[in-house]
Amino acid sequence: QGDAAVPRPGDPNVARLAEGGYVLYMRHGKTDSTFQDKLDKPTWWKSCDTRVHRPLSDEGRAQMMGMGNQIRELRIPVASVVTSEYCRAVDSGLLLQLVPIVQDPALNYVDAQRYLKHTDLRIAAGMRALFSQRPPPGRNIILVAHVHGFNPALDASFSQLAEAETVVIKPRGEGNFDIVGRITVDRWALRAK
Repeated sequence: QGDAAVPRPGDPNVARLAEGGYVLYMRHGKTDSTFQDKLDKPTWWKSCDTRVHRPLSDEGRAQMMGMGNQIRELRIPVASVVTSEYCRAVDSGLLLQLVPIVQDPALNYVDAQRYLKHTDLRIAAGMRALFSQRPPPGRNIILVAHVHGFNPALDASFSQLAEAETVVIKPRGEGNFDIVGRITVDRWALRAK
């Protein structure tokens, strides 16, 4: 089974990932909006009880499984999958089925960060550190989290991110990074003719 058997991505942002060296910031899959987060108890954001948090919808679960399938099919090398502590982000990371996930509270949505009295400056610094971290050679890092709700945003891409959308980041180290592009759910499956 040679390289000719590997499907060719039709999206340039997806195609460049085969080389490695990128951080992929994914917003969790589509959620069920009939449920809402309740910010009323310590570490509420870690609960998977739908009376406390907004879970993934069936569509959201299918989105994340589909994206994971596409990443495997395209042989995009992944070093790690890091999620926020929110159940919807953890579930999204698990549904990718790429590598075991780890959780990082720096990726938590701003509501959880502010509950812990973190300033916007501190939240941004945590994100900047993750975005600028270089992956091992020839591989990529996937971060699964949320739309940004702090000011000023590190980039407009993060405050406008749709559910299951990905921002492709080129990390430069020491807090520096470049935004390379965005990938919507349907673009993962697009193939070159």
